[in-house]
Amino acid sequence: MAYDVLIVGGGPAGCSAAIFLARAGKQVQVIDDETGGSQRALVRNHYGRPEDTPGPTLLADGKQQAKKYGASFANERVQKAERIGDLWRLTTPSHTFEAPILVLATGTQTQLAEQIGVPLQPGREPHVRQIAVHDGRGKTALPGLWVAGILFGVSVHTIITAGNGAQVAVEILSEERGTRFVDHDVLSSQPTASNS
Repeated sequence: MAYDVLIVGGGPAGCSAAIFLARAGKQVQVIDDETGGSQRALVRNHYGRPEDTPGPTLLADGKQQAKKYGASFANERVQKAERIGDLWRLTTPSHTFEAPILVLATGTQTQLAEQIGVPLQPGREPHVRQIAVHDGRGKTALPGLWVAGILFGVSVHTIITAGNGAQVAVEILSEERGTRFVDHDVLSSQPTASNS
């Protein structure tokens, strides 16, 4: 299958980016080995979520929502990433995926970014050793390579990384279209209360 966007990392940032990109009609493949920090989280401060939401529940809900809009998921670890012509090629133990755009949403894990050659700088958050150098929108100096979430440099809180994943997706879509991309739905007309 031909993909428009590959996302490495299925945490809040990766799933949120997948939702926005898939809703915009992009063929999205998320590759995630389910070892990220949100797998161990107990979420008590995520807007719109019940208090004490287990991280795996939050992630499963995000994955389900992204799938609803057509995103695909592979539970695998990327072994190799390389740019071949106009495409990024990701190799896992059992698959090869290609797309012109690659989003790294790998949380605190920087090994893949380092392998690809993404310049890194010191992180600001506790337990975040390094973050990617980018243009302020998530776009790196490497063609078609974007970063989101903790690797982008935002705070480690799930609500913030999720918002950043959406932000990066909007930036990708805006750049591609040459105009600001907005994704808002409107409630259908609501019946008015009668005074009977």
